[in-house]
Amino acid sequence: MRRALLAVSAVWLAFSAWAMMSWHGSYRPLEVDLVEQARAEQPAPVGQVGVLFTGLLMPETLDDVQDFFLRIASKPARTWPWPFRVFVQERHPVVLLDVERFHEQEAFTPTRLVDAWGRDHDENGRPWIDYYHAGELSWVAPRERLRSGHFITSSLHTDWPTFAQKPTVNARLWYYGVGLEPPGMPHAAGVRHVVDLASEELTRRHGPLVIRQADATNPGEVRAAVFEMLDSGMETLVLASTFVTHGTYKVLGEGGSFYEAWRYVEEWQRRNRGREITMILAPSMGSFQPVIDGWVGMLRERLDTLPEGSAVDVLISSHGMPWDRFPDESYHEFSAPYYAALRRDIATLLAEYPFSRTRISQGQDIYADEQHDPQDRWVSTNEAYRAAAADGFDVIITLPSTFYSESSDTMFAHALYTFEGLQGFDAFATIRHGDWNEPLVREFRLGETRVIYNGLPVGRWAPYVATALADSVSAVLD
Repeated sequence: MRRALLAVSAVWLAFSAWAMMSWHGSYRPLEVDLVEQARAEQPAPVGQVGVLFTGLLMPETLDDVQDFFLRIASKPARTWPWPFRVFVQERHPVVLLDVERFHEQEAFTPTRLVDAWGRDHDENGRPWIDYYHAGELSWVAPRERLRSGHFITSSLHTDWPTFAQKPTVNARLWYYGVGLEPPGMPHAAGVRHVVDLASEELTRRHGPLVIRQADATNPGEVRAAVFEMLDSGMETLVLASTFVTHGTYKVLGEGGSFYEAWRYVEEWQRRNRGREITMILAPSMGSFQPVIDGWVGMLRERLDTLPEGSAVDVLISSHGMPWDRFPDESYHEFSAPYYAALRRDIATLLAEYPFSRTRISQGQDIYADEQHDPQDRWVSTNEAYRAAAADGFDVIITLPSTFYSESSDTMFAHALYTFEGLQGFDAFATIRHGDWNEPLVREFRLGETRVIYNGLPVGRWAPYVATALADSVSAVLD
């Protein structure tokens, strides 16, 4: 028996070594530390210069939802070495939600079930509801507070990981289903508009540049953009982020927008005899005054509507992460100048008004509630609202500082947590907002306190964001 176990162990180790080498052949981590690279002084551009804008672009229509949520949910697994990556390649049960009661948290009797592909039946035409009545489905309770549960098949499986299926079918029924009227997610169009304005400004300042934009969640799109630019003879590539601030998870670390683009540059170099390419990381747009001016301008217009003597709390909200799980996350470091400038200019603005009391608060939308932050180390947006009400403020005005185009996060997924318990908030009510060139302003109450979500810098405010984005690139070209 012992010899057999030793033999099996030897085979396993040999196979693991082979698999690891295979993994390194297909996925090569960078040797350069992009966090350190972003901290350092950037090299001077050489020869023909190209600019690649990269960041998340959320699909506008339901047609593109399938791949998007698979890429988002599977992002961490793209960098996992074997054998851990096998987990996402094994067979998984099919995830199902009821078309009407997709938000239920406790088991119930469904009437019509659909899968991540939008089908109400399996590949052979058998309705999913028949599986339920035949006892071939199981109910899975939600793991997170406020999230919904779902059904899974017990006898039928798919290659898609459960953690990718669930957000996909949820998006089909909610974000791209009953969530918006008229339908159509505005996020990608809003980000592209900002990039187009920034590109025009850069061309005016610096003359002809090779400028491309790629969705950081789509590796094929990023690779194609990098190869196209370098094939054109470009000698310097500037990476510019469409996120407001840099951080490790989204931008500089494995799977991040800059990291993956840099990997494709190195792949291109290997295919082209190591040709030298000067790589430059543009600082984040949040480091530049115009984006601050946009937020303050929007706030000024809101403050102008308030009566004299009001007690006013201004909340700077952000996306949020489970920070304790990411001890090396650089977001706080890179975002510090942005938030310092925001607080400074908001304080200056508030001093112009005859209000009885003013305060500037900060909070994060998610991962700061009692489930994710049991030690209460971080302030959630919802906690900031409750503090304003408890402290007797007449109004609290929210500036959602990490966004500049509405997405499923701002309107739905984060709203579950940020607006929880507010009077007038219905998480699953259809949002009717036909003109995305106008900020989506939402108002609720918490006792006697008005809670105002002041919207994002779209439409006439978008040029402020675009100018800051152009400034971030000019900073490394001038």
